[in-house]
Amino acid sequence: MSFFDFGLRVKRSSLIRGLLVGVAGVMLLAACKSVPLQGKFGQALGVDAHSAQQLGLLVGDYADLFAQTVRHSADKMKSGTPTLQVRRAALQWQIRSVPAVFSAASRSDPLFALVDLWVLAIQQRQLFEREEMAPLFGEGLTIAQQASRDLEKRIEVVARTIVKSPEALEGMATFTRTFAAANPIKNLSFARASVAPLYIKFMEEETNLRREVAAVRGYADTAIGLTLAGLNYAPDIARWQAEITLLDAEIFPIVSRTVETMDVLEGAVVDLKAVAVDMPEFVDAQRVAILRDIERQRVDTLRDIEIMRQAVFVDVALEREAILAGMDQQIQLVLDGLRVERETITGQIPAVAERAGQSMVPLTREVIDYAFLRALQLFGLIAYLSLR
Repeated sequence: MSFFDFGLRVKRSSLIRGLLVGVAGVMLLAACKSVPLQGKFGQALGVDAHSAQQLGLLVGDYADLFAQTVRHSADKMKSGTPTLQVRRAALQWQIRSVPAVFSAASRSDPLFALVDLWVLAIQQRQLFEREEMAPLFGEGLTIAQQASRDLEKRIEVVARTIVKSPEALEGMATFTRTFAAANPIKNLSFARASVAPLYIKFMEEETNLRREVAAVRGYADTAIGLTLAGLNYAPDIARWQAEITLLDAEIFPIVSRTVETMDVLEGAVVDLKAVAVDMPEFVDAQRVAILRDIERQRVDTLRDIEIMRQAVFVDVALEREAILAGMDQQIQLVLDGLRVERETITGQIPAVAERAGQSMVPLTREVIDYAFLRALQLFGLIAYLSLR
């Protein structure tokens, strides 16, 4: 039996088919243009880059198969038993497991998504093998157990399709089983421990970040598409939530009383509706009155501001005149002081010149006498030399 014929055959939704076909087309186009890069995780598992790209298509197919299998199996359990508790447990299984599988499939790295989906499949199978599940599911527990075993086998087939190395495949299987056993799903809330910290730690050790981004870039659109595909089940989840509410009204008396209280409140809502009919006219009248009062307050405020502005301008003008008057007095004092100093200095100039001339006369006489003596000596020397 081929990969796509393995397991439970269910009808695919048009959204999922369109998404997978689109992803396949993008992958083929990218393969024709260039050889995709290989990420660190793929190298560790011995997976070639083309296989990692194809894994996006297989992950999307598995996520949809998982959701459809849970839906079909839970519906079969609900229709096969009149027990309200069993029907409630089946609804909880649907509500919690479907978002969990699309969350795991939406990882940015396709191989990381494969590991997380494998862990989820093992955790789900181990959950339904626990003894405390028997009272919840009753005779329908075998249906859940068989569905979980089929889904675990299916994800193993996906892993064998991509990971060709027996050693790498065995290492991946060992890790997923060990992690699932150490971090079990304890109840139908499907609260799970994340594998992300281990993946991040592995990627932080001597990793070429640019190469890793390039390696998973082609899968990023697929991951976003799978997240959106999970939203395709939102109407079903809302319907299942409504069914649980109705069942709780029958199972738990407090819920029934709450529903009765809501019926009483419905009558009060009807009375309030009559009041609400007249409310628009009342609101309009109050709105006009409020706007009129606001306009009056605005006019009064502007008038007060104008009065204050004029008072401020008068004070500023008075202060400016006082400041300028003080400055004129200071300037006049400075000019008077400069004039007095100039007159004093002018009067002292002749006396200074006379003292300078008197001090220069003796010096001038000495210079002249010295020059005359040297000239006589020079002439005498010249005359002596000429006589010889």
